[in-house]
Amino acid sequence: MLYKIQTENGTITLFKEAVAAIIIRVMETFAGKVLIANQKGKIYHFIARVSGKEDGGTIEIVNGKKGFDIRIYVLIRFGSSINKTTELIIEQIKNEVEKGTGVPVNSVSVVITGVFSKQIARRNIEIKKET
Repeated sequence: MLYKIQTENGTITLFKEAVAAIIIRVMETFAGKVLIANQKGKIYHFIARVSGKEDGGTIEIVNGKKGFDIRIYVLIRFGSSINKTTELIIEQIKNEVEKGTGVPVNSVSVVITGVFSKQIARRNIEIKKET
C-alpha cells in the first residue's frame, strides 16, 4: 500500500512496509516481553514467513486527515504490567514513526490478544491513545 501525504514542502510518499518496519524495530526493543501477533493471537514470525509480507498483516496503518492511525496486535508476557507496557509501546511507536517519516501520528492502538508464559491465555484488550 502506498501513502501520499501533502505538506507545505511537497508530497511525501511512503510504503506501508516502511512504516511497519519502523514499528517492528520498536517492538524488538521489548526483547521477548511483548510479541507481535495477529488478531487471533498467532505470533508474528510465523505469519511473516507464511505470508511473505514485512508485517504479516499484524499491523494496521490508516492514513487519517492529519496523519497515521496505527493499530498493532500483541501478546504480552505474564507478570508484565499491561498499563506501563502499553504506554511505553504507544509512546515509542509514536515518536519513532514521526521521527522516521515526518508524518504526525493521530492515534496508536495496542490490542492485547493474549498473555503468555508456558501457554497462551487469550484476551482481547485494546488500549488506545489519541494525540
